[in-house]
Order: sequence, then C-alpha cells, then structure tokens
Amino acid sequence: MAALMNYRRLLPDLLDDYYQPINSSYLTDLDALFRGYSLGNSRRVAEQMVFALVRVLHSSVDQYKDIIAFLETTLDRERPLLQVFDGFSD
Repeated sequence: MAALMNYRRLLPDLLDDYYQPINSSYLTDLDALFRGYSLGNSRRVAEQMVFALVRVLHSSVDQYKDIIAFLETTLDRERPLLQVFDGFSD
C-alpha cells in the first residue's frame, strides 16, 4: 500500500485532484482503481488505505512499532478525520 501511495504521489491520474470518496467509501474506490477505472482520487485512496493499515497495526503497537514509524514517516501528514465507512477499510 505504501508503494502504491508513493507511486500515485509521483504519477497521479490526470485529474487526480478530488479528495473525497467517489463510490461511497475509499474501499470501494480502491476496488474500482484495481479494476482499471480512473476516478480522480487515486492518490487520496492510496493514502487512506495506508492510514487504515496504520490504525490496524496500532492494535499491536509493541509488535509493529517499526513498521508504524516507517508508514507514518512515509505518509508525512496528520491523520485525517475518520470517514463513515473507514471501519470497513480497517
């Protein structure tokens, strides 16, 4: 997920400037992106999936402390507010 996020940061879709879920949640947007659709929020979707991964890893913070630090450094942003369907992503 971190590699996809950085790829999308370096090479975003042409109209990749939309910062909200398009298909009701970032998880369904991720599915659409994997199916080859260009939604206009691919960079944001990848970031949200990495944030979801970090939230899950925090449940075992002692075991994944180094991975969490790496991902949070890679994100280089504050955690956004949770969206309604973020629990599905987690």
